[in-house]
Amino acid sequence: MPRPTITLTSADASAFGALTGKAAQAYAQRSPGGRLGMLLGGTLIAEPAQVMSAIPGGKLEITGPAGDGPGTRAGAEGLVRRLTGR
Repeated sequence: MPRPTITLTSADASAFGALTGKAAQAYAQRSPGGRLGMLLGGTLIAEPAQVMSAIPGGKLEITGPAGDGPGTRAGAEGLVRRLTGR
């Protein structure tokens, strides 16, 4: 299963760790705030997914469902094109 990866700057990694920590707390409380999507230029490019734990360190691996989502080669390549513009 293809898994695109993203590496954040140290400043962004810290902020993302805090954001995902809050989302994980919301998930534990069964709140809709426990979901996190990916936006680029105000456009949703990856559907919201449950965040079960904080994601520290600034290295992200994107996984997803079967079909044409990130869980397939075509889906992973499409997501990379949307992220990079290539």
